[in-house]
Amino acid sequence: LYLPRNSTAMSSRTVYFSAGEPGSQNEQSNVLPFDSVRPTFFKFLKSYSQGNVYPYVDQLTANCEKEEHYLQVNIQHMEASPDRDVRILASMLKDMPGALYPELEAAIKNVYREFRDTDDDEDLQIPDVQLLLETSQTPSTVRQLTSDVIDKIVIIPGIIVQVQKVGSKAQKLSLECRSCGHTRMVECGAGKDGVLLPKTCGINSGVDGQRCAPNPYVIKPDTSVHYDMQMLKMTERVEEVPTGEMPRNVNLCATRYLADKVRAGERVTVVGTFTTKNQDTNYNKTAEAYILVHGFMRDTGGAGRGALDLDLHEEEEFQKMAKGGDVIEQICKSIAPSIIGSEADNTELVKQAIACMLFGGRRKFNEDGTSLRGDVHVLLLGDPGVAKSQFLKFTHNASPICVYTSGKGASAAGLTAAIVRDVHGNFALEGGAMVLADGGIVCLDEFDKMRPDDRVAIHEAMEQQTISIAKAGITTVLNSRCAVLAAANPIFGSFDETVDQANDQMDFASTILSRFDMIFLIRDLRDEARDKMVAEHVQKLHQGKSTDVSKIQVPFPVEKLKKYIRYARAKCDPRLSKEAAEYIGNMWVDMREQARQARNENKSSIPITVRQLEGIIRIAESFARMEMQQHATADHVNRALHLFTKSTLDASNRKNITDLSSLSDDQRANILHVQNMIKQRIPVNGTVRRAVLVEELVNRHGQDSQVVLLAVMLMIRATEVQEYGRDFILKRLR
Repeated sequence: LYLPRNSTAMSSRTVYFSAGEPGSQNEQSNVLPFDSVRPTFFKFLKSYSQGNVYPYVDQLTANCEKEEHYLQVNIQHMEASPDRDVRILASMLKDMPGALYPELEAAIKNVYREFRDTDDDEDLQIPDVQLLLETSQTPSTVRQLTSDVIDKIVIIPGIIVQVQKVGSKAQKLSLECRSCGHTRMVECGAGKDGVLLPKTCGINSGVDGQRCAPNPYVIKPDTSVHYDMQMLKMTERVEEVPTGEMPRNVNLCATRYLADKVRAGERVTVVGTFTTKNQDTNYNKTAEAYILVHGFMRDTGGAGRGALDLDLHEEEEFQKMAKGGDVIEQICKSIAPSIIGSEADNTELVKQAIACMLFGGRRKFNEDGTSLRGDVHVLLLGDPGVAKSQFLKFTHNASPICVYTSGKGASAAGLTAAIVRDVHGNFALEGGAMVLADGGIVCLDEFDKMRPDDRVAIHEAMEQQTISIAKAGITTVLNSRCAVLAAANPIFGSFDETVDQANDQMDFASTILSRFDMIFLIRDLRDEARDKMVAEHVQKLHQGKSTDVSKIQVPFPVEKLKKYIRYARAKCDPRLSKEAAEYIGNMWVDMREQARQARNENKSSIPITVRQLEGIIRIAESFARMEMQQHATADHVNRALHLFTKSTLDASNRKNITDLSSLSDDQRANILHVQNMIKQRIPVNGTVRRAVLVEELVNRHGQDSQVVLLAVMLMIRATEVQEYGRDFILKRLR
């Protein structure tokens, strides 16, 4: 079919031609006369019914009573219509939406007029009604937006990453001749298209019979007709980006009732016309492509773990495996099977923690409008070479939605949200990694290399799971309902086995540590039997023998595990059973009493607060979800308590030196003496290598090396000294 480019300039008398001779069978079967478009759609809206209900008539009436003049139509209803003309109209709508849209909206206006019993004389009082489209057809991807689909209906899923302020767009311009005062109305193009002002007056009579000057018209804003328009940017979904490639974006143009309907970070499917902006002067210039939105369909999956794509056989298989009794052990075996370890280095416990994080607990909503997170946060603190990054990479591959980033290359704005300027100088809101991973997992490698200010920025995102923005006149709240898996090294690069204090080797504030449900200390233990096992395992990996995978059948390969996670999160929403709630309550009271006794005996202990109780509940619910059970039992609580005790409690229930108040008088005096010696050695803004400083104080002044390191660490925490660089340069700040 041939269509002029500017569809808004077409009249009802426009003639359509199809391939072949006029009157051919091809034309009769695929083309509906243009004059029949409006009555055909009018008939469809009035006659379509579901039982005794006429959904489109009822929807239009209800919307217009609320002063919301729009109608949402499902394209598949038209395609399934018994009327052949309606089916042809649906096919034409996909191929030439720009030409048909004015006629379809005029038909909706006629339906509204008929049911309002409005006379034709009152036509001016009937507002324009916007046609919104929806469909459940299989969508395409951003990468499939090519020149072949220009000016056609496309269905594209993605994530909204940038939202601009709502502006106004002229629908009809009121023009007045500056010479003779002649007025006229000019229709503007749809979307970002504009209109060229006439270069000559419409009557050319002028004053005293003189012709009007060229370019006589000026715009009268007060009598022009405008509507809302908003520009957005959508990127392809994280799970659809090929490995090693940059995600691709597409601009969106939302008008009228579609403006200001979505926020940054939301996962939507867009139905719209893929079109280009008119180039009025330079036709050799590359056209700016965008999607003129006709409808938003939000991802209603709740947890946002991606759409289910399972057949009946797979569902039956998952149900059977969930009832097998050992599904938790099978899932844990399937977590990073290429990584082996022993019970002493916490490798198996880390796999259980990652499994809990992948499945997650239940998100609760309170009556007062607040919510409690169900995602499980995990921190891996370990020596170099203990496969922390490999755990993160496996999680990135196994999670249906996951964003992987490194701490050194991540900023507060990159993780949360930023205010950016577009090409026209306007401010726009752009979501970061935790917004894009809404409903999934964020993997933060090299977490200790992040600046403290950047770590503080994710406090709200980790606990409240929202990101509040108040910058450049933009005030909003974005969702960041995601779990965090972070990997970090100790403060001195690796664990010092001569120091038993765990917190002496963590360079994190207690505010960020308290937000992690599980904290694992992974040590590179020196054990001959373990070293032989690891050496043999690595050799087989490099020989391409797939190590023990050929001997041990992995119950859940990565793709199957990903499907089971989506299925479990969609079908199972567990709660604590009454017995489990009583049991976990009694255990929490006992843990609080033990912590109180430890403080009374001047022993350090992790503070047991409500956050720890909520963390244990989330872990128990995740174990129940693995077994597809609607209630977490006492067995799940026992598993959760064991995992929590072996991780967070064992990592923190040691002598916790955070300041001098926990030391004896002699130790305190000795450390203060060493700190004074350090201040004498390093002037303000002076620098020295840590190894050189320790060597001087040990060899020349007879100090113990552990006391010197402890004094340096306390000065770093007090922001008296800053440590940076690969050579661990110490700089005195004050």
